[in-house]
Amino acid sequence: MAEEEDGEGDVRVSVVEEFKRCILVAVVSS
Repeated sequence: MAEEEDGEGDVRVSVVEEFKRCILVAVVSS
């Protein structure tokens, strides 16, 4: 996992980035 930073917006950004990564992996795999 990436570095965890204490912040109100950072946490949400991390979740979005992971979500995007999952979609990218799914698209590339298919």
